[in-house]
Amino acid sequence: MGRRRVAVLTSTVLAVAILACGGAAKAPAPRAAPAPAAPTAPAAPTAPKSSKPPADHVKDRKGAMHKKGSSQALVNCVECHGADLRGGEGPSCYLCHGKEWK
Repeated sequence: MGRRRVAVLTSTVLAVAILACGGAAKAPAPRAAPAPAAPTAPAAPTAPKSSKPPADHVKDRKGAMHKKGSSQALVNCVECHGADLRGGEGPSCYLCHGKEWK
């Protein structure tokens, strides 16, 4: 056989083999992007773990003791009352101030 016939015969055999095995390799189907996470609701306000405020809470506001600087709560109160003031070691500020802050 001539070289040309061998090349044609080899190409034909390869093509038949590829088609018999399911065709050419397919690229994987693109995956859908994951759904974005649902926003989380803020934690529910927590009650105080102790009814006795710390000694540095010396300002009485309507029966609730506050620390000096409480007018800037996001600066001065987050250590005990949580980053969102919804409670931590100390109670949630929203238990009393919720109506004012909404």
